Amino acid sequence: MHFGSEKMKITKIEQQKNNQDRWSIFIDGEFAFGVSTEEVFLFKLSVGKELSEEELEKMIKEKDYSKAKDAALKFLSYRARSEKELRDKLISKEFDPMTIERVVEFLKRYDYINDEKFAYSYVREHIRLKLEGRKKLIYDLRQKGIKSEIIDHVLDNTDINEIDQAIKLLKKKCPDKTEPGLKEKQRIYQFLLRKGFFYDTIRKAFDMHFE
Repeated sequence: MHFGSEKMKITKIEQQKNNQDRWSIFIDGEFAFGVSTEEVFLFKLSVGKELSEEELEKMIKEKDYSKAKDAALKFLSYRARSEKELRDKLISKEFDPMTIERVVEFLKRYDYINDEKFAYSYVREHIRLKLEGRKKLIYDLRQKGIKSEIIDHVLDNTDINEIDQAIKLLKKKCPDKTEPGLKEKQRIYQFLLRKGFFYDTIRKAFDMHFE
């Protein structure tokens, strides 16, 4: 629908059939946009109310911001996310860049997203549950958009005993401490490399586990 420079009038406000909390707003006899019940009261919408193009654009921007913020909070409710993950999610939902910036600023202000806290939580969880080595942690955090200085700071201030981590994985592969043959040993080496351990760490873990 194209809006001109003249005042526009709300001619109908109709409750949507599939969602009783949503209302369709008609301007000059044509459908213009949908709003929630809360937004009807927030924007003081009523049949007969006149709106300028500027007022309408501001209303739509605020509506999009509210929708994007709700989507972001829902996304964050499942688990912690990095700023990049959050931005990527909002981009995938086709929110405009200015709306995304406003949402990110709001989330940072109230500490809903904090890449350093996220990195600490991620590292601790993946060390404890997945027994991952430093190389994989660095790679994964970079993929999530965490800056190198944050990654270095977090890893330097987290207690990570990579040899112990590698030995725990070796115990799962070789619980009876019987040293495997060359082919199996190579397979285990490759497995531990994929888990993010350095070759020297793996060698030391093998020496200690099979001593």
